[in-house]
Amino acid sequence: MVAPTPGSQTDDAVLLDWTDVDGAYSYRVQVSTKADFTSAIYTDKVYEYSEAIIQNLEQNKTHYWRALPLSKTGAEGRWSEIFTFVPVRQAEFPINPSQIYPDNGTGNHDRSVRIRWASVEDAISYHLVVTIDEDMLLYQVDLENVKSTSYLVEGLVLTYPYWWKVRTLNAAGYSEWSPVWIFQVKDEDE
Repeated sequence: MVAPTPGSQTDDAVLLDWTDVDGAYSYRVQVSTKADFTSAIYTDKVYEYSEAIIQNLEQNKTHYWRALPLSKTGAEGRWSEIFTFVPVRQAEFPINPSQIYPDNGTGNHDRSVRIRWASVEDAISYHLVVTIDEDMLLYQVDLENVKSTSYLVEGLVLTYPYWWKVRTLNAAGYSEWSPVWIFQVKDEDE
């Protein structure tokens, strides 16, 4: 057998590929979630090529597969060795989180503001940036690996505007940044 390699993790569609057998006209391929193939989820004849694409497989479960060469007259050869693979859906890049607070364009905030955003499915963490400039270059906060959906920013300067954005990290990588929102700290301490 050529692919997938024994025990490998694959996507939910897999290309089974095996070495040609001399004199084989076609092959019978079996795939099962049981090592004894008592309930094969796929059994088919494959002509001409020594490969088959199998789709819609059960995720995170070991699958067993084997191939049997057939002659032009239909005589069967021997089943190949049994190989295994585990379909694992590949992660997709996450969506950017929706911002919640402080609202865009609002003012009169305290010198400590809890910035909040909506959670994103399959998020590992978030990356929050708060700056004192519109170009997002002068950082007040540049914090990766935030595990919650909020962060308390303290020591903000009175009357200053602040810009903020956030993005999600999952197994595939980072999302796009959220839109940049602006808020302003109130004029004086109360």
